[in-house]
Amino acid sequence: MGDAPTRRLRSLARAAVAFMLLHSLPACDRLPPDEPLDGGFRLHLDTKAEESGILLADRCWRRERGGWHYSIGHCAEMLPPRRMTGIWVTGFEESSFFPGDAAVPNPDDGRRFRLTLEVEEDRVLALAGPGAPSWGARAFALGFVGRRTRYPVGIDCYGGRYYGFVADRLDSARYLGEMGFPQPPPSRAELPPYRGFRPSGEGGVVGRMEQEALRGCMQRIGAGAGASLRRPRETAEGRP
Repeated sequence: MGDAPTRRLRSLARAAVAFMLLHSLPACDRLPPDEPLDGGFRLHLDTKAEESGILLADRCWRRERGGWHYSIGHCAEMLPPRRMTGIWVTGFEESSFFPGDAAVPNPDDGRRFRLTLEVEEDRVLALAGPGAPSWGARAFALGFVGRRTRYPVGIDCYGGRYYGFVADRLDSARYLGEMGFPQPPPSRAELPPYRGFRPSGEGGVVGRMEQEALRGCMQRIGAGAGASLRRPRETAEGRP
């Protein structure tokens, strides 16, 4: 653990690294018109005026540089920025991220759809070069400076945690190949009786979220709404 001065020095060192990473990003006066101030998706510059009321009601949207910008970083507490590598899978309504991986994951990996990344596809394609198709679930190896939500943005009925990642600055991209489709969910008759999940025992925010998820799932499944639940495969590390 170390004494108080040592812990203080380590805290200052981490803050200095985060500061340097953030300030290594392009200055605002050199940004393209649709470039956000804090990474992730492009700005929406053509949003109709009548939609502004709807967007203002959602804390994840905010007015920025004359447009609208959506990011989980606007409405959730984020960890400090750091350099990351991993596999990004993009497809129809998919932006899955597998941090630390170097090869195309198993299509049934339990992290799929639970861990998501905000990054612009055309920027990834520009760095990856020719060869990547424009359809299907495509896997790219990425290197970037980015952030992750400090706490899960959700916990499902099997204890799986959902986190959001934001790419502040994309440094490298390489196309690896296509990722297959996950196995179809089991039929109603094949589903085992739902008995909840074992909480991790963590306290604080995560502990409260687990208790709320478990209570809500038990109530919904007791009312007959749990028949469509599918237990995802666990990752090699255990809990997704």
